[in-house]
Amino acid sequence: MYRIDPAIAALLGGMQVESAGIEDGRLVVTFDREVGMAAPAP
Repeated sequence: MYRIDPAIAALLGGMQVESAGIEDGRLVVTFDREVGMAAPAP
């Protein structure tokens, strides 16, 4: 099982994972809303 690093999870706030799978050998995770909306501005 893969777990998201706690520091990254903190950046994502209350976002929930809708699905996860493997595409072309990569882990692809779909969240319940746009990730860009959760990330702080640089």
